[in-house]
Amino acid sequence: MKKENLTYNSINEIDYSGLNKLNTSLYGDYPVLKSELKLKTTYAPHQDLGIIVKNKKGLLISSYLVFPILINYYGEILWICQAGNTMLDHKYIGRNIIVDSALKLYNILIKMKYRAIIGIPSKSILRTRIKLLNWKKNSIILSYNFFIPTLPLFIFSRKFLSVELFHKFYTKVLARIFFSRGDYFPASDKCLGNNNIFIERSNKYWEYKLKNSDILLLKSGKTNFVIKISRELYLGDIDVRFGLPTFFFKLKFILFLILSFNASFRFFCTENSFLTVFFNKLKKPKSTLNFCSRTFQKDLDLKNFKYTYFDFDTY
Repeated sequence: MKKENLTYNSINEIDYSGLNKLNTSLYGDYPVLKSELKLKTTYAPHQDLGIIVKNKKGLLISSYLVFPILINYYGEILWICQAGNTMLDHKYIGRNIIVDSALKLYNILIKMKYRAIIGIPSKSILRTRIKLLNWKKNSIILSYNFFIPTLPLFIFSRKFLSVELFHKFYTKVLARIFFSRGDYFPASDKCLGNNNIFIERSNKYWEYKLKNSDILLLKSGKTNFVIKISRELYLGDIDVRFGLPTFFFKLKFILFLILSFNASFRFFCTENSFLTVFFNKLKKPKSTLNFCSRTFQKDLDLKNFKYTYFDFDTY
């Protein structure tokens, strides 16, 4: 049977409605993608970066998107991209659509002077990224999950939108009671110095991230930190310029979690990130996915790249 002809478009011909419909069809009624919000990377040299694919009926069936990030590479400031929101209609599995999209996009990124692409591939696509797209494993993503025994409101929030909205509203109210508004702060991994690779956060980058109303920048004493309110609480990063968080900070944070009916709060980072020194004393981490990269020049090596959950594309 003759294969259906497909149309590959650069992201500047974006179909936001199509992207969100595809996302919902794959992940259900709780989409993780807010296309217009995420793709308008106003902090970077370019916006709307990626490749989308449509079938002969004009329906969007695939996307391969990237988001620019600014890094400090052993003291040198470079632009690279982070892969995210790779989606494919299940009916088109086996046609190498994602691989073809990626190769087309890499050529575009090279012309735009981006130096590399990073990502955290799922286990199902890791082999493809390595074998067909020349990605390499750099490190492991660690997960810290702190369980808090609470009322099980979070269970009902998965089924009822009204409960979920109340849950988010209630948590935000508590955050404003317990904590003050925080200030922008550098990535915690910057404390490791220029012998490592870490993300540089500009004010515009912070503004971009905080457009998501579920992300809160807070402060306890001198310590700034950022959390994301979802069905659980996700810690993004902590300002470590004034030392690691004190017991008082931790106590207030756990109290906040208990009162907001969350079952747990979670934190993710690359192994050997600065905050692992603090969290390893509290909880044994779980190894999850691989942090991987593909560089666009031979002398670039990202094996020492470190970052926390706040800078993941999914945060």
